[in-house]
Amino acid sequence: MLAAIARATDDNLLEREVLSGGRVIERYNGITIVQDANVDVENREERFALLAELQAQGAPPIVNLAAVNERLQALPRGSQSPSEASTVPAESVDEETRNAEMRAYEAKHRTYLLQHGCPPCHPPEYTYPYDSNEDMLRRLPAALYYWFGDGGKSMMPLDAQVYDWHQFLKHQTSDRRSCSEEPNPRAAWSHYVLKDRNLLRANKLPESAVLLATSLDLRAQSRFQTWLEFQVYHVRRYAQQAKAAKQKVDAEADEEGRRLVRTNQDRLLALHRGLLGWIEEQRSGGRVGKSDEARYYHFVAAAAAHKTQHATARRAGDTEAH
Repeated sequence: MLAAIARATDDNLLEREVLSGGRVIERYNGITIVQDANVDVENREERFALLAELQAQGAPPIVNLAAVNERLQALPRGSQSPSEASTVPAESVDEETRNAEMRAYEAKHRTYLLQHGCPPCHPPEYTYPYDSNEDMLRRLPAALYYWFGDGGKSMMPLDAQVYDWHQFLKHQTSDRRSCSEEPNPRAAWSHYVLKDRNLLRANKLPESAVLLATSLDLRAQSRFQTWLEFQVYHVRRYAQQAKAAKQKVDAEADEEGRRLVRTNQDRLLALHRGLLGWIEEQRSGGRVGKSDEARYYHFVAAAAAHKTQHATARRAGDTEAH
């Protein structure tokens, strides 16, 4: 960021626009700078609100992969922190070498995810430098979440996905530790699983609710069950995010402020819903766990659904008979 601002000089100024309220928009080659005395740049929410307002007025979309690719090129060897790249000049590395390095990072993250039973958020053929074609992006909802949603911890989606997976694994261990400290750990865990099933049903995921059978002993748990637990984890996170979003909107003093914050929060929630849809797609498509195991679980779910439908039809017949 600092390097980009340093390049924004009078020599490459393309356009300068002065708006009402003292807002100034300066467009340079590769960067746009907005100056607004009414916006606290240290406040993350105000920055997002300003971005949402500019987008609504026809500013460039937030999914600016050209900027992402340019920023990634500035990453020094071994660095995976965008903040570090902000203060380090780009190295003189030819494009092919840089592309190979970035793809090597991707391959490392992809291998880790696959080894731990987590499907990567985008296919191997979608690689750096990233294609910003809108049709392509619409087919990658999980990658978009890890780029621009509340899970966006890196400008490389697989890097952010690995971070999210690590956070989930910590949560997974913490839940079991809490139950293990109860007088009857197995009973406590059974109660915990029951709550998770109810949560899935409440969010219109009945098949996942039927299949969920996680174990207090992680060593005995299958990858398929871990994926179901990951689904529960993000369903719960989405509910927390939606609650926090409402609180942020309600905290605004006027309608204009509420509108701007709501626009940004709605965008973040939509990205998270995209991830939830992708998680369910991986589960229902049998892409998680061993193929035989996945087929078995889908058979169990289908049998349970058939049993429920049969019971419902029988009750309906009994009602008509009376």
